[in-house]
Amino acid sequence: MKTSLPLPIFVISIAIISSLCSCSAYQYSTLSSNLPKSQYDDFFYEDDSIQVVYSFDGSGCPIQIDIFNKLDTTIYIDWQNSKLNINNILVPLKPSLSYFNDSFEYGNSTHSTKSKSIERIPAKGQSSIYNTLEQKGFLSTQNADSTMRIPIYTYNTSGTPTKVREHLFNQASSPYKFNCSLAYCDNPNGNRLKKIDTDFWVSSIFRTSSASIKDRKDTFYNSKTTDFGNFMVGVGTVTLLCGYIYLKVLEAQSIE
Repeated sequence: MKTSLPLPIFVISIAIISSLCSCSAYQYSTLSSNLPKSQYDDFFYEDDSIQVVYSFDGSGCPIQIDIFNKLDTTIYIDWQNSKLNINNILVPLKPSLSYFNDSFEYGNSTHSTKSKSIERIPAKGQSSIYNTLEQKGFLSTQNADSTMRIPIYTYNTSGTPTKVREHLFNQASSPYKFNCSLAYCDNPNGNRLKKIDTDFWVSSIFRTSSASIKDRKDTFYNSKTTDFGNFMVGVGTVTLLCGYIYLKVLEAQSIE
């Protein structure tokens, strides 16, 4: 009877390490708008009756809209007339594509009333809607107005930050732009409809191998496996298969 060697353990270890060495690249895109920003880097619109806050942090350009009713009376969000225009493609912005948080009245628990196309937000209440714009793949930086080297800080940064190449765009040259149109009124019949039309566009793009960039409300990211990462995954798969075959051969020899 032949004894097994520690080689299978080594082979499997190498396979696992190779599989875990899959290299990914991350593209971070920062948005600009005609709206002002808060201290948290989200965008906000405000008038005498309503405040609307827009944030986009996450993968694939998610959009969260927080709506605050400043009035002492009810307002109504008209989802049928609220839309996103993404690179000239209209996308509905409505409850069937979104989720809502409970509305509240600054210290008192209340609830908003929602229908297929109308949402009622009570006095001093709030509602939130979340949509994924599903911006997939890396954006082109070919038409950048300028390029510069900038430092970036990660959650693990200690000492010198990483330097990356940042590509800058204006609204006309931006590779990704969209308009958000939010319609609301002060009655459930849709009379005296008001619209908040807001433009957003990618004004900055940089690429890095780090997934731990500090979050910003005006920045989203996309990721993909690099060619080297794909190669290492293939090496890991083949190595793992060879290790499995080797184990089976040793098992067969031990039975003899």
